[in-house]
Amino acid sequence: MPSPPPLAPFSFPSAPAVALALPAGPGEVFDRRGIDRLKAARLADPAARARAAARVVAHDALLTLVATVAPFTTAEVAQWVADLDAVNAALWSLESEARALLAGDADDAALGAVARRVFGLNDRRAALKRQLDAAHGQAPGEDKGHGTDAGEGEGQASAG
Repeated sequence: MPSPPPLAPFSFPSAPAVALALPAGPGEVFDRRGIDRLKAARLADPAARARAAARVVAHDALLTLVATVAPFTTAEVAQWVADLDAVNAALWSLESEARALLAGDADDAALGAVARRVFGLNDRRAALKRQLDAAHGQAPGEDKGHGTDAGEGEGQASAG
């Protein structure tokens, strides 16, 4: 089965701005869309790539519908989406690197270095999702606390 064609970046239609309530904010939708674009391009299984490509089409339909009432037209928003896609691509690569290290005879220092880079990128991903949500009047996404001390990291909105 041939690979699906490359998927285009989302086109930002314009429309009058109004309030919109979604169970997931625009940041989450753009994030999921970007991850599915990566899967459609990079997964080895052709059926899995096709399923991911179908989800991208569904995300595009949702975003087009949302854009009729809450437009995603600013250059700033477009840049945040592009940055989010780049962060997700970098995370994909780092996770592949970590798996390769684990499959080999990696030392803890090498794994720790990759983990620190993943943590930093996940923080950037969360910040971008929060920016996208805030730009469209949505509350931040889920809250997570990853600290080892009680309360460390609590109350910080996270995108992960």
